[in-house]
Amino acid sequence: MSAPSMNTTPALPQAGAPVHTDRRAAICPQSEFPLLVKSGNSNPAKPRKKTHVTPVFTAEEKAWMFAEAETSRDRLILLLLLRAGLRIGEVGHLQAQQIDLAARRLMVVDGKTGDRVVPLAADLAVALEKWLAGRSIGPVILSRNRRAGPRGLTARMLRLIVKEIARRAGLERRVHPHQFRHTFATDLSDRGVPVRDIMELLGHRKIATTQIYLHCSVGRLQAAMDSLMLPAPL
Repeated sequence: MSAPSMNTTPALPQAGAPVHTDRRAAICPQSEFPLLVKSGNSNPAKPRKKTHVTPVFTAEEKAWMFAEAETSRDRLILLLLLRAGLRIGEVGHLQAQQIDLAARRLMVVDGKTGDRVVPLAADLAVALEKWLAGRSIGPVILSRNRRAGPRGLTARMLRLIVKEIARRAGLERRVHPHQFRHTFATDLSDRGVPVRDIMELLGHRKIATTQIYLHCSVGRLQAAMDSLMLPAPL
């Protein structure tokens, strides 16, 4: 039994339709498909998802939040997020024994991607020294529920604290704790810190993940553009 022959002849145009329109309809899917694959969309029938860019905090917004942090505990939470780039869960799990004030560094243990060392900014080191007041063990940010014993704050409780601070600061847009990590990474990038160093501080395994966190500021782009200026003609 012979295999059925495959008809490769394009369908004839419908009555009343221009011939060139029908030929274009037959040719376009074949000619455009390689371009769609090359651009990263392997399925031409499926629209590409829009990339969401997490907004970062401006210098003014950070100042407003610190001004509205009513307690030393709340200010320390902001510092751990903005100066150390910790995840919200890492703030809650941080233990006093993971902090070396003499060496000005802290160790993130069992983070999302394993352990990592984070140097302490000067203002964060001072805040931690005052907050711990000689305490060398136990959670850094203690829960106020004395019946539960010496426990750290949960991620949910920390999110509520951060959102309340942002609300009092007058930030109209929705604030998510991960914006603090994006801001931390962008601040370092704007100060010329190499992306691989930022990757280590954030605890990322891939440099591509870190690059998502980096947002070029207008001022930095302007400085870069100015550096390309040619000398004035004589």
